[in-house]
Amino acid sequence: MSELSRGTPPAPSELPSALDREQVRLLQIISMPLLSEGKPAMWGRVLDLAEHGAGMNAETTEAVLHSLPRVGGSNQVGLSYGFTSVPERYMNETSEIRPTVAAGLVLPDLKIMVSNPLLSVLHHMVELHLNRPIDLVGSEPIRAVLRPASWPRRCPACGPSS
Repeated sequence: MSELSRGTPPAPSELPSALDREQVRLLQIISMPLLSEGKPAMWGRVLDLAEHGAGMNAETTEAVLHSLPRVGGSNQVGLSYGFTSVPERYMNETSEIRPTVAAGLVLPDLKIMVSNPLLSVLHHMVELHLNRPIDLVGSEPIRAVLRPASWPRRCPACGPSS
């Protein structure tokens, strides 16, 4: 049994949907490279943008990052979930930081471009699994197959050009 399946995962619904202005602004900065280039943010770039665009120094930016709500384990201990990936213990300029799907709760652009499409595909995968045929005679389970060709009707943003 894998380590991840041994604990009870936190419920993402426990995350608040309202954050303070600095927390939202930091999430926007962290989300910019993902939304514009499909890449994670580098901590050094986040610090630069926070300083110049939001008037926060490095210490304030790091404090705001650590003030973002998380449910489950604290920091890097135990299962947890929050608005960003778990920050490295010692962040440096090349450390990657990513918004999670939950960040779509407070960032409309992320919700439209990332959270909603991912959740649509996830719901489709669950339906495929639950509606797969059951072979009562054979010894092997029938696996549901996710076919990208079925995505455009379920999730227009997930079409072949995405």
